[in-house]
Amino acid sequence: MSFAKFASLLQSAQLHFTRVDHFDDHFEGAWSKSDLEYWTKERMIDHFKVADFTEQMRRSVAVSCWFESPHESAAMWRLYAPGNEGVAVATTFGKLLNLVNSASIVADWLAGAGYVEYLDHFNDGLIKRLRTHERLPNTLMPFMLKNISYKYENEVRALIIAIPPHEIPGEGFDLPLNVIDFVEEIVINPFCQSWLSKAVADVARHYGLESKLRESSLSPDVFYINRRKS
Repeated sequence: MSFAKFASLLQSAQLHFTRVDHFDDHFEGAWSKSDLEYWTKERMIDHFKVADFTEQMRRSVAVSCWFESPHESAAMWRLYAPGNEGVAVATTFGKLLNLVNSASIVADWLAGAGYVEYLDHFNDGLIKRLRTHERLPNTLMPFMLKNISYKYENEVRALIIAIPPHEIPGEGFDLPLNVIDFVEEIVINPFCQSWLSKAVADVARHYGLESKLRESSLSPDVFYINRRKS
């Protein structure tokens, strides 16, 4: 995330969830082409239009997106912390799940977290993959799908779902958290200048998180070959 978003996260002690219909990616909350054809042309459940319901739910589902990997990704740094600024905040899946489960207490909404499934929306489909006697996919399954072109993100997604007829506000939803407990590590952008490292350290120290600072494994400062000119 950007340095500004990092500072906002600590200052507000809230995790922001973006409403699905506010993402740029038009595949968000979409059935694959073949699944959509199945729901719209071949089947309704007791006059319940599954495809219409899922589309309407785009205004009632908000998500927080995370990248999971045992290694850092140079591509993710470049995409989500451009300009050689920003930080990565790490937590555990258990802490993320516990946090979103508290949303049901805050607003009496549904919540959960899990791995995103990547799908070729034009040439593949969930219903195509079903074996004999397997149940049809859940009407909210598209909110845990992304197009195959985003597979490099290795996304773990936390969801908050407003129960119809309620909707998530257009500006999204902010869920309170205990920053010290929630944050496992704060990793400084490996491509940043020294002033940013100092600024991140100062902000982390202010919120009692200095011990969680870690230098990026991609930083030239931790590289094992000394290439300084003599």
